[in-house]
Amino acid sequence: MDARIGANVARLRGGKSQRDTAAAMRELGWKWSHVTLVAIESGERPLRLAEARDLASVIGTDVRLLLEPVGKLAWNEAYVDLDRSRRRMVDAVETYIQDLADAALKVSEVDLTDEQEETIRSMLARGPVQIAAEVVGREGSVTMMKILEGDIAGRAPLSSAQFARMRELLRDAFASWHDEAEYALDPMGHVDGEH
Repeated sequence: MDARIGANVARLRGGKSQRDTAAAMRELGWKWSHVTLVAIESGERPLRLAEARDLASVIGTDVRLLLEPVGKLAWNEAYVDLDRSRRRMVDAVETYIQDLADAALKVSEVDLTDEQEETIRSMLARGPVQIAAEVVGREGSVTMMKILEGDIAGRAPLSSAQFARMRELLRDAFASWHDEAEYALDPMGHVDGEH
């Protein structure tokens, strides 16, 4: 069990160094050094329950994840990461809508040239769905190609089986996004120039 907890601590710690993690634990009153964390991560020293609560807080995770088997931990991490990204996207859309309303209010109070009026109307007409569709169409394709070529920054080399599985999952996701983007940009199914 100590080895599993230690491996999970190392994984969940992410990019935070052992020294920074130990320093944060010292700030909470624990007599830790980076050597303490090395011993815990290697399974040589058990992690006490009270320490676990503080450590989970320091590394930004739920204390229960420290006990999970590796496969379940990976699933939980993926779920948490995707949900966090979804929430950031929702926040961004809400901010964008508020900014649109603020911009409309600001320009409603002044006289605009015809060119300024047309520019503002054009910008206001581009909703978050259209912008997301444009990003998926443009950026998504580039990102997908990098992933499929194995260009994954900050990752250890993947086994061929891991790479094949990841590629399969992402290919399906990006294909679905691409279809949604095409529909969002042209819901009537027009071919360019056939409106």
